[in-house]
Amino acid sequence: FLVMMGLLLQKLAEPYVLDDGNPLDGRSEVFMYYGTFARSILTMFEITLGNWMPPCRALVEHVSEWFMLLILTHKLVIGFSVVSVINAVFMQETFKVATSDTRIMLMTRERARKVHLE
Repeated sequence: FLVMMGLLLQKLAEPYVLDDGNPLDGRSEVFMYYGTFARSILTMFEITLGNWMPPCRALVEHVSEWFMLLILTHKLVIGFSVVSVINAVFMQETFKVATSDTRIMLMTRERARKVHLE
């Protein structure tokens, strides 16, 4: 999905970058995030897992405000889903290690036994 979204944003930003009538600083900023397929894919990973505001702001300020809806929808649906799955995997592995570690289990039992004796 990231690849398709990156390709879509690159193709939608391309006319703005190629138009010599647009300001050079705006075209340069949009090109930095969406100028090539590789840059666009990197930007999509950044939007999904990291700081999504600079890439979003580049499109909103220079190309069209409608890109805000596309990027926010992507961030809310895909971004939070991916982060939730990664978080769940880390939590599952942490609990699995914690329950299988015999030393931790023995210390927990000893602590519980001391609490009950007092």
